[in-house]
Amino acid sequence: MELMDFSLRDFYMKLDENNQKSPENKRNFPEELLGYVVVALLKALVVCKSQNIIYRDVKPDNILLNLNGAIKLCDFGESRILNESLASSLAG
Repeated sequence: MELMDFSLRDFYMKLDENNQKSPENKRNFPEELLGYVVVALLKALVVCKSQNIIYRDVKPDNILLNLNGAIKLCDFGESRILNESLASSLAG
């Protein structure tokens, strides 16, 4: 298991005076960082697909980062294993 230091949400959220999370000055992500995160996220989703896993909970809280630049997906609770009946249905 690898220690992850924070989630993607930590980059743009901070606690306000009431200890509630709020957007911090509506800053934009640096373009280089955003590109790196998007590519890593797409690679992670390709790995999920290769294992017949449907990952259904992509959000900033579930994209973890560490200080070495590693990016991982977490919280597979909403994920499903793709089987033949799901693959050929139009449901959902």
